[in-house]
Amino acid sequence: MRFKGCNCVHCNNTFTETDDTVVCPVCGSPHHRDCWNEKGECANTALHEEGFSWTIPEELKPKAEEKPAAPEAIGTNYTFKNGESAIVCPHCNALNYGNDAFCMKCRQPLFRDSAPVPPVNNSQGENLHPMTGAPIVDEDSYEYFQQFGGVRPDIMIDSIPVVEYSDFIGEKKSGRYIRKFLSMERFGKKISVSFSALLFGPIWYLYRKMFKEGLLFLLVFLIITGLQAWCSVSEASKAVYSQMGEMYGAVMNGEMTIAEMEQYLTELQDEIMATPPTEEENVKSVILTVLDLASIALSFVMAFFADYFYKKKCRKEILKIREECSDMMTYRRTLHERGGTFTGGAVLGCVLVFGVSLIKLLPAYYYMFSNIL
Repeated sequence: MRFKGCNCVHCNNTFTETDDTVVCPVCGSPHHRDCWNEKGECANTALHEEGFSWTIPEELKPKAEEKPAAPEAIGTNYTFKNGESAIVCPHCNALNYGNDAFCMKCRQPLFRDSAPVPPVNNSQGENLHPMTGAPIVDEDSYEYFQQFGGVRPDIMIDSIPVVEYSDFIGEKKSGRYIRKFLSMERFGKKISVSFSALLFGPIWYLYRKMFKEGLLFLLVFLIITGLQAWCSVSEASKAVYSQMGEMYGAVMNGEMTIAEMEQYLTELQDEIMATPPTEEENVKSVILTVLDLASIALSFVMAFFADYFYKKKCRKEILKIREECSDMMTYRRTLHERGGTFTGGAVLGCVLVFGVSLIKLLPAYYYMFSNIL
């Protein structure tokens, strides 16, 4: 009821939600229906000639909800929780990090009035970047800044300009990794999902020239696989593998047909399923489960910390190259040579991962073909 809390202009009693009300058609004064019938007219009829109009008391009017301040009111004095300053896009008013060169929402330049890095000319008259020496086609283009992760080339990550990270990583993929490095720097986190490392594991590490990390993960993988191969061998499995080897030999010598071997293997499988496992087999089964979980955990560690390890690798190598080089051209060339990717590392990783995976099959092949060989 819209008159709840107000008073009847005739009896001065407060209206409730269940009261039947009558509103004067001239001045809008509210009455109880019984009061209106008793009075026969509006209680404020004498005021109608003066143009009186009844209004609800101010204290009973609904209060308007306060609206949050717009981004324009915040301006460039606003800072994010990590302490980094912010800037409002002049095109769409979206809030961006102060180090970004382009708006994350509308992709328009945040600093159109000045070039982020002044170009220099070489002997052929081409515009070159003063740090990388690479030709500059259009410094105001969105694509140009993508090699720096969408920020200005002079922005620092761990006291190193992103332009040097771009040189070391390689321009094709540098922007994606620099953006992840920036996120780690801004929020102080180490975890970032790398789907490449999740799919390829040590192969990705060796491809990115992280030989120490890649070989370490391969060693752990080798240990887990070796333990899995050991746990897969029992007295029962040895006997089964030996019988299978004898059957393969009989088939090769023409003493048994393939159909007979398949029938014998089916009977052997039924016999194994009916035989209760020994205590040793139960223990090894539990160990195998633990090893499977360890293998999954290793894969997630390689994926979640891949970008963090790569960031540390880049910073360490860049600082080392700085100490070795005395001029900018040599420094830039060395960054390109020692950074980037290594296809040979990926090939080596594929061979090693394939070789380690075969270890699980070695016990079965050994007991199966030892009698034949």
